[in-house]
Amino acid sequence: MSVLRLGINSLNASGGQSYHDGIGLNFATGVHYTKPTGGVVTRAPLTSLFTFTGGNESMYRTSSGLLQQAATNTPRIEYGANGECLGLLMEAARTNLCLQSQTLGTTWAGTRATVSSDVGGVSAPDGTATADAIAEDGTAANTHFLSQTVAFTSGTTYTASVFLKSAARTWAVMQLGAAAFGEIKSAYVNLSTGAVGTTSGTLTASVTSYANGWHRLIITAAATASASANINIFAAEADNDAIFDGLTQNSIYAWGAQIEAGAFASSYIPTTTGSVARTADRCIRTLGSEFAAAAGTFVVTGDVQNSVGATPAIFSLHANAVNGDEEMILYANAGARRWLITDNNTAHSNVLAGSITDGVAGKMACAYAANDFDIAVNGVISGVGSSSGGVPTVTRLDLMRQDESAITFGHIRTFDYYPTRLPNTFLTSAST
Repeated sequence: MSVLRLGINSLNASGGQSYHDGIGLNFATGVHYTKPTGGVVTRAPLTSLFTFTGGNESMYRTSSGLLQQAATNTPRIEYGANGECLGLLMEAARTNLCLQSQTLGTTWAGTRATVSSDVGGVSAPDGTATADAIAEDGTAANTHFLSQTVAFTSGTTYTASVFLKSAARTWAVMQLGAAAFGEIKSAYVNLSTGAVGTTSGTLTASVTSYANGWHRLIITAAATASASANINIFAAEADNDAIFDGLTQNSIYAWGAQIEAGAFASSYIPTTTGSVARTADRCIRTLGSEFAAAAGTFVVTGDVQNSVGATPAIFSLHANAVNGDEEMILYANAGARRWLITDNNTAHSNVLAGSITDGVAGKMACAYAANDFDIAVNGVISGVGSSSGGVPTVTRLDLMRQDESAITFGHIRTFDYYPTRLPNTFLTSAST
């Protein structure tokens, strides 16, 4: 696409790296820079160009396919199951309510099952020898499972998840108790294929596959009562069949259990004796000479994990940290992308374009100039064209964040800013 000819992946005539004026971030190549118009390039790590803050509570998938613990104030560059770079992972705060999330022989209670801790020869999703085995006993015609009791709040949506791997059994099931959810919520998973099997109750269920045969089973449901209820992890003989004759053997491997308030699963947060809260990520730049106040163009590749509910921002520009009187925001608006401009406390140029599935990377290009704002998504221009309104005065750029409280879950793979209003033909080609 055209942005590659103008952007950070192009080469100059002598075969060296070429840099456009403005800002260039490419998390797949690790090349990040700023460049004033006609000035000298400053190529540096992201943490030198932006103020990045984040905690060390979560894990993320690296290029090796294994999970890795985050480091404090260090960007998490995440990769997909196919080894493709997803980009900079940004997440809001979440809390894992499960205790001893990967030490299942402690707080967890076994029913016709025991736990073999840190099973030799079986690497956990992070590559360590911390995988546990749920071992069924010899009881006939019955269930074999582990459970932990968690306090839930009525009216809150929760997402439960656990990493599972086949041992002697190739099916497993995770269940949330009826005491808090009004009915049993459960989902089976085929540990050979990573496919969701039978579900029961009103819920959503999905599976994300990881290296070395691990699958993260995820279920989401709304609590209907403020009560304590179990999260149960069962071995199963087949789909929709967790009642079987036990054979006194390791049935399945399990690791990394998590329950969090939210409508989707976030990155795994390890716990021990207490719940653990993740610190929200922030990535902010105070704009300098690389930025043009009168006109400019943005090109972004990235994904939003969930755009239902509060509208998440891909990026935002503000006059200050809290007030919305001067701002430019690229929103994810229930799949569509919305380019909203507010000047002198008056919103205008509220332009919608395209459709991008949650969790799937899309390409977006948007531009601003007085009375001239537009956006293209995945190669399709909005068609709105010029619109009435001035350009707001902004001083800071936030990635994957609207303001102090509205933080987006997702990835940015590439981010390019040009200090000029490029034509709509460029917006179309750059977003293709």
